[in-house]
Amino acid sequence: MSKWRMNSQDFWYLLEVEQEYKCRLTGWDLTPATTMITHKIPLAKKGKHVRSNVSLVHRSIVQLSRELTEAEIVALAAAVIRTRGAEYGLEVKAKG
Repeated sequence: MSKWRMNSQDFWYLLEVEQEYKCRLTGWDLTPATTMITHKIPLAKKGKHVRSNVSLVHRSIVQLSRELTEAEIVALAAAVIRTRGAEYGLEVKAKG
C-alpha cells in the first residue's frame, strides 16, 4: 500500500469546498499565503497521515496544531481567557 501524499488538487478542494476559506480552529479567513496544512490528530499524538486527518489552519496557529489536539487547544484558549481575559473584556461561559 502506498503512502498518501497531498497534492494541489487536495489543497484547493480543502480550502475552497470543505473549509470555505476559513481556518478550522479560529474561523479566520484563509488565503494561499496564510494557509498551513496540519493534522486534526497531530502525528505527535499518534495521528495518521491520511486524507481524513488533514486540515488547513492559519499560519499563526500551526505550531499549536502540530503539538496539541483540537480539544487541548480549546482547553488552552479557555484557560488563557479565564486567567487574562478580563483585561481584554473577555470571559469564558459554560454551555447550558
